[in-house]
Amino acid sequence: MRCFFGINLNNYSELLGKITLPKDPEMSKAKEYHITLIFYSDLSDSLVKTFKEKLKGFSFPKFKLEGDKIVAFPNKNKPELYALGFRDKSNLDELYKRIKDITGLESNDKFNPHITLLRREKLSPDFKKSKEEYSNIESINLKIDSFGLYKSEPDRGMNSYTPLFMVKLSLFPIP
Repeated sequence: MRCFFGINLNNYSELLGKITLPKDPEMSKAKEYHITLIFYSDLSDSLVKTFKEKLKGFSFPKFKLEGDKIVAFPNKNKPELYALGFRDKSNLDELYKRIKDITGLESNDKFNPHITLLRREKLSPDFKKSKEEYSNIESINLKIDSFGLYKSEPDRGMNSYTPLFMVKLSLFPIP
């Protein structure tokens, strides 16, 4: 099954939905907001159970993210996807590395954290090979306190996400 480790941001739907984006009749707004940490095109049920076991007792501090720009994939002249980019993604980089080390599996994709805001229904296979800053925005602060493994299924041109298990981050934030 198609799965990803990700951070659910649906509790920020109202805030993220207010971001001013270009008008494009061929694009749709995201229905669910998240950050993909690691994507797997095909995971077995037994690997899902193994990952859940390996991540019991996982320790990583809660942290904050600051979204401060809109980026276009692959570029702003021929965009296929608009996303929120981050000022400092060092905590995401470290979380990604820790999960990858614990699970022992490489991702099918290069790590390029963002929050999809607007996208075309059909994306070209190499749309994520590059990105270009589209515009700066007033900063949006996000508090990250958990991540999970999600099943990803097509749903009328977009994807729907079902949590398979969640991992809470520790109470002590990174200073």
